Amino acid sequence: MHRYQACALLTIILALVVWTAFTRHAPTLPLVGRHGDAFYLAILDPLARENACPCMKNYAQRDYGALATHLGARLRRRVKLAFGENPKEAEEQLGHEPDLLIGPKSLLASAGQPLGRLIALLTDREGVTTVRGLFVVRADAPARRLADLRGRSLLMGPKNAEERHEIAFAAMRASGVEVPGDPQTRETSAEAAAEVAEREADAAVISSYSLPLLIGCKLIGPSELRVIGHTEPVPFIAAYATRRVPPNEFPSVRHALLSIRNDADLLRKLESTNGFVSPPLPTRLSKGWTDWGGSPVRDSQSLGVPTRLPVKTHFLWRRRLASQSLGGVAATPQYVIVSDKTADDQKDVWRCFQADTGEQVWQLSYPAAKAMDYTSSPRATPVIVEDKVYLLGALGDLHCVALDSGKVLWRVNLTKRFGGKVPTWGFCSTPLALGHRLIVNTSSPHAALVALNRHSGRPLWTAPGHPPGYGNMIVGVFGGKRQIVGHDAVSAGGWDVNTGRRLWTLAPPEEGDFNVPTPARVGERLLLATEKNGARLYEFHRGGLITPNPVALNAALHPSTTTPVLVEGLVWGSCDTGTYCLDPKEGLHAKWHSGAEAYREHTCLIAGNGRVLICLRNGEIALLPSPSRSDTKPETLTVFPTTGDFPPEVWSCPALVGNRLYLRSEDEAVCLLLREDKLP
Repeated sequence: MHRYQACALLTIILALVVWTAFTRHAPTLPLVGRHGDAFYLAILDPLARENACPCMKNYAQRDYGALATHLGARLRRRVKLAFGENPKEAEEQLGHEPDLLIGPKSLLASAGQPLGRLIALLTDREGVTTVRGLFVVRADAPARRLADLRGRSLLMGPKNAEERHEIAFAAMRASGVEVPGDPQTRETSAEAAAEVAEREADAAVISSYSLPLLIGCKLIGPSELRVIGHTEPVPFIAAYATRRVPPNEFPSVRHALLSIRNDADLLRKLESTNGFVSPPLPTRLSKGWTDWGGSPVRDSQSLGVPTRLPVKTHFLWRRRLASQSLGGVAATPQYVIVSDKTADDQKDVWRCFQADTGEQVWQLSYPAAKAMDYTSSPRATPVIVEDKVYLLGALGDLHCVALDSGKVLWRVNLTKRFGGKVPTWGFCSTPLALGHRLIVNTSSPHAALVALNRHSGRPLWTAPGHPPGYGNMIVGVFGGKRQIVGHDAVSAGGWDVNTGRRLWTLAPPEEGDFNVPTPARVGERLLLATEKNGARLYEFHRGGLITPNPVALNAALHPSTTTPVLVEGLVWGSCDTGTYCLDPKEGLHAKWHSGAEAYREHTCLIAGNGRVLICLRNGEIALLPSPSRSDTKPETLTVFPTTGDFPPEVWSCPALVGNRLYLRSEDEAVCLLLREDKLP
């Protein structure tokens, strides 16, 4: 290379370096948008440095100025930034309607602003995008659990603080606490906590993010209040593009937010692990059935459990399958994912169908040959998270694929990667998606439970232990400690979410359970139900440790395969003596029971809308109100009729999305329409 060519090349490289540095760090760049010369950003995040107090050095000091610089460089626009507690206050500071609002989702969704579109959620230091409501009392108060607040004065949050209002009401109802018709509300968690500390109220609901602030800023003492309950998690910090951002610019703004995950310094300044992440894509997918059924013990009014069954079966579509499979169905309003096996039992097959037509969108297959009862087809249910789906086969083949195309993003075989042997009936536990983690059971004594980065498959932590059970793991707050709860082959246990450290172990009185039913959360308690030890209800000490002796027991409900569910505060479950409805408030006393033959086999239960939908092994579905009287007869509908000499066998958990119930028999997948008023 000649000297002048080398000099010219060096000049070009230096110019590129300078330009790259400029575009990464310059706060203002020439405008490319269509709304004048600025991009208006309003920050309502209570953990922003400007919206919080400086009492804590490494908490609630989010530097959104650094984010503004990043957005300016990415969008090539001059960013104007303002802070406030509500949209109106921030807009007054800007002197202009904002282009982008970042703040509590419940506040922005109820603010009456022209929000336009939710485009991203912000993760915290643990990779979580949610917040909870915490029920607090004075440290010396007699209340030990949420149910103890019956008849007590309780301070709630305003309607636009979802975790302190509507979701808190749901937690109260689940624990048998009466919801007041005219609740006392306080605008801030600080006000509510102070009144409890000063004995002006018995209890309050505060936001989980606020508790460290209240202590750090010395608004309450570190041991002055005690948490006795919590709500379900709800989305916390969200980014909304307003009507000022035209639809063709949404992708650019979203991409600019998502790109911060690659900037370690900016993540540190925003006190975030993964930066902004996409909400479930599209947003309407939140009404999907995207894993093994979620925590089946929640009272859910959003599930499409009908009030009546149709008189006749109405199918939107039916598709033949090649082989028996025990794995459940996962679905969104767009896609339905079903596991299958080649007819020669040599390969696993995963099929993705169009939800509206049943046409196959993509198929993934790979070698998986092994003799096993009910074939070696997948047992785990597909798990859909945002634009990815996680597929686990019985032989330990775990794939992460793109939801819309089936493209493999990463894969790992659990026994090859971590060691151990394939369990007798294969790997059955559906992976548990938990923020940026994917929790998976293996059979390795050195890594019995593993947390993988769900974006890359890279191990985050491993926990030693026994071989796996055959049920699923759940996550919840028990005894004030957020933990993973589930079975291994010989015991139940709890594991720390962040480290995998085992918190407690509970061996049953009688050995030999196969541990197929998944543990279930009942308010603040834990329900374990297995074939040799019956249904048992446990409480927890503070610190997340289980009380070894159950507070209630029902030996009649002893399921070998069916996971109990909760609806209207009642537990429903099935075993070889029939299907039961138990009341936890009455020591798991049976309120309803059917010993008919169809109800003494394997069932899949779906709770919601004050009812329980029972999918029977014989190809029928049944519907019952909850609670039911002792003489209540279920409504039934035949989905898979007997053909030839053999009755149908339905083992897979179905998926319920709106009016559609997606079921799988041994050789067919169907879309059943449940409400006659919604028939095409």
